Amino acid sequence: MVLTGLLVSTGLVAVTVGVGRYAADRWRHRKDAITGHRLAPGVALTAAGGGLVLSPDVLVLTDQLQVADPAAALALGVYNVLAMGGLGTVAAGMWLSSRRVTRQVRAGVDAVADGIPLVARRRAMRRGTPADFPREWASLIALDTELTQRLLRYERDLEAAVNFPVMSDHTDPLTRGAIDAMLRCRELRAATPPAGTRDVRDTDYARAVADFQVALEAAEANAERLVASTFTEDERRTLEEVTATLEFMRANSTTPGERAAAYDEVSARLTQVMQARGTSAGGAATGGVATGGVATGSAETGGVATGGVAAEGATGGAAAGETAVAQGQGQAAVARPHPFLDVTDRARR
Repeated sequence: MVLTGLLVSTGLVAVTVGVGRYAADRWRHRKDAITGHRLAPGVALTAAGGGLVLSPDVLVLTDQLQVADPAAALALGVYNVLAMGGLGTVAAGMWLSSRRVTRQVRAGVDAVADGIPLVARRRAMRRGTPADFPREWASLIALDTELTQRLLRYERDLEAAVNFPVMSDHTDPLTRGAIDAMLRCRELRAATPPAGTRDVRDTDYARAVADFQVALEAAEANAERLVASTFTEDERRTLEEVTATLEFMRANSTTPGERAAAYDEVSARLTQVMQARGTSAGGAATGGVATGGVATGSAETGGVATGGVAAEGATGGAAAGETAVAQGQGQAAVARPHPFLDVTDRARR
């Protein structure tokens, strides 16, 4: 009986000390990121103490403790219930307060909060990052890498540099802002999140990536706006209508006569736009195409339906247009941003 009391007392002390060590370590490192699968301090001692607390059952099974009367058996049963209940409560509390469980609980709470628009907006404003931003460090680095490659494409890809020249102009404020944001992300990037990180969206690196995304989108929007500004309003509207017409004919069934009429209308609209711009070379080229290509092809002789006269007229018109351009510019080469491809070649790539 004395041995049983000594074992139980030692077990209770071990459980108490183990729980205390676990709680102190958990509080001290409550903000640390999870690294590895190490056993938290105090867990082993608590488990050993729990085994000593349940030692009376082992002693009974090995005949080291005699239970001779019903009262002693009842007392042992009550003790087992209390011991198992207490040890179960301790084990459940240690498991529920573990870092892995609490991280999953916080992730679930964040997911629910992000599903409520008003709460998500307020949390995003407080963090300085969008509500749908990556929640994992690796995903955040992947987004940063994607944005960096998108920006550097204008430096490495000739086609992108020609189409949007301002994106390689480091003196432009918006382009410079995107470059500075990229360099800021590079300074803050690390293989793992900082110690104590609960939500990667709350880190300086996440805010830097969010600023980089906004700056890059603003620079690209500015580049597209500058490209569009070279067109007049009538020219832009005409190109949209002509493109819609040609796309419809490409995707839907039409008769040769309908296509011929549409080609006539498209050619007439383009001719009006070029004449409105007042460029003699453009007017001569357009006039050559209209006379040689569409006018001949749309003659009501059945030539368009068969395709022979239309092809011949288009070839003759293109040649006449090219001659007119050459004559109008004094045999000089047509100015173009691409070093060796014209618009037609760039569009067909």
